[in-house]
Amino acid sequence: IYLLTAFTATLAQARVIESNRYADVLEYMNANTLFVTDLDNTVMQPVQTLGSDQWGSAQMAEFEKKGFAKEQSTLLGIGMFSLVQHFTKVETVETDTSSIIQKIAELGATQIGLTARHVLLTDRTLKQLNTLGVHFNGKDRFPPNSEFKNVAHFQDGVVFVGTKNKGETLKAF
Repeated sequence: IYLLTAFTATLAQARVIESNRYADVLEYMNANTLFVTDLDNTVMQPVQTLGSDQWGSAQMAEFEKKGFAKEQSTLLGIGMFSLVQHFTKVETVETDTSSIIQKIAELGATQIGLTARHVLLTDRTLKQLNTLGVHFNGKDRFPPNSEFKNVAHFQDGVVFVGTKNKGETLKAF
């Protein structure tokens, strides 16, 4: 599901629109729009099951079944997911995703990606997006914020929240 948040400049109110297709959001884009999209299973996905978001979650659950504490299972799962990402090729979820994201920028909207990926995957994630021709212009429109850096990592238009809550992190951003 894609989230689109349109902010009116004078009232600072937000309107959230959810859709199952990128093309559906184009009619809402203008210079006062903030387009926020998840990455895994929304913008991109591995070309195979290994390295998918579902695979990573299953690995964490498997560690818990084997007796590891939840925190340990999470760390082990993140480690395995991160390692596999360095060898995983990705594709866009929809064939026209990269062209629609480009069109959103041309319409003047600000775009950012939002992901639960760990900060250790920043460079690899940005390389994966680059291979797909996906770039977010939010990198040019949001100045670095030292307070935000304590909550999550923001680089090249993508917010990396790790194990934190995406909604709360987005509010902090």
